[in-house]
Amino acid sequence: MSAGTARYPAPPVTFPVRRSGRMAGALLALHAASLVVLSAWLFLGAGAARAPAGPALLAWAAAAVLTVRFWRRQPVGELVWDGACWQLQRSVGPPAEQALGPDVAVQLDLQRQMVLAFACARPAVWLYVECRHGPERWPDVRRAVYSRPSAAGPVPADRRQAERTP
Repeated sequence: MSAGTARYPAPPVTFPVRRSGRMAGALLALHAASLVVLSAWLFLGAGAARAPAGPALLAWAAAAVLTVRFWRRQPVGELVWDGACWQLQRSVGPPAEQALGPDVAVQLDLQRQMVLAFACARPAVWLYVECRHGPERWPDVRRAVYSRPSAAGPVPADRRQAERTP
């Protein structure tokens, strides 16, 4: 962490968290591909031994149901950084604030999408956030994600000015 980051932490920011259509599309494509592979195995590879077909199709259907459940249970609300700690304010489901803690781990950063993990939260929370849900606040969220919480709080303006003058 640079001296500038230590002195000037990221400002507070609120960012919308939504279910992602891109994630739904990727999950749908993955399940469609797995169904094609399963079908090919059943019709070409399994041959006369059709006994494994039932359990294999049942496992595929269970995975599909769990995937839909996973997507529908994705948090919807606001991700809030107050300068010291992250919170998730849910707007769908049980309306409640969930403290996520001061630390966030970036699991995947694609510049316009990120997968964030909050291990301090109980239970642990993983969020998929996209720029298109709040493009005007995206740079602030990225700054907050890559900064560290300030132990002493914000630096007063007069002290910042004194630090800049030689």
